[in-house]
Amino acid sequence: MKSDKINTQITIERIVPNGFGLGFADNLTIFVPLAAVGDYVRVRITKKKKTKKKTIAFAEIVEVLEMSPTREQPLCDYYGVCGGCDFQHLKYSAQLEAKVSIIADCLRRIGNIQEHPSIGIIPSPKEFAYRARSRWHIDAKKNTIGYFSRGSHEVVAIDHCPILTETLQNELTNLRKKIDLSALS
Repeated sequence: MKSDKINTQITIERIVPNGFGLGFADNLTIFVPLAAVGDYVRVRITKKKKTKKKTIAFAEIVEVLEMSPTREQPLCDYYGVCGGCDFQHLKYSAQLEAKVSIIADCLRRIGNIQEHPSIGIIPSPKEFAYRARSRWHIDAKKNTIGYFSRGSHEVVAIDHCPILTETLQNELTNLRKKIDLSALS
């Protein structure tokens, strides 16, 4: 379903699975990637979808009109283009709160568990350089190794990923040097 509205303004009320910010406007439930709770944003609706009960929309941020206090500058140069991370634009404490909120919401909506015990979370001692497993993709035509772009299967060339452990980052660097990608095309 094509969007008939180019721009609308919403306040992001919470973060839901896949890191989408959730807001409401014009009788729509709107899902916005890369948003933070409390952001007041102008969004461009990119897709509408009718469900049994309502119409939902997916949108992208055109402009942050009022920035949430939980928003911060992502450390990664590829953030927002690369589809590997959903929360780097949030302060670490807000990332943890969002994850707990997502689990509680899923228990209510999917599990029909209205009252549940408190959900505890153990923060990682490392905010970055913790990921010890990764799946890289190769685009031999573009001579590229990296991750898929957000919402697509197009490969984004990644030289450095701040969430990889040092060992895995070194492996990516060495792999880039060793592989003749042109031989794969």
